[in-house]
Amino acid sequence: AARLLLEGGFEIDVVFTSRLKRAIRSAAILLQELNEVYLPVFKSWRLNERMYGALTGLSKSETAETLGHELVQAWRGSLRSRPPPVRPSDEHYPGRDRRYADLSSGQIPL
Repeated sequence: AARLLLEGGFEIDVVFTSRLKRAIRSAAILLQELNEVYLPVFKSWRLNERMYGALTGLSKSETAETLGHELVQAWRGSLRSRPPPVRPSDEHYPGRDRRYADLSSGQIPL
């Protein structure tokens, strides 16, 4: 990707990435290959691929057994439909994760 950007004459001023480890690592690798490691990098949970709410931590089979295959497929196949939110008492509640420590309770993705 870095080679294509260089060959295309692209100049990058800033990087935006999700708070997912794989996205952060990819951005770091790209900046290193471009010799642009000094550029600002902004991370936002809003760029995360998906938030699975109450389904976080469950396998696909566990989710289908508990909630039904059709409902799970509806959530997975739609950008408008979403699973129930994760509760603050749940071990997977994003408010317990350091990546979201800078967010107010109203901003925490559920």
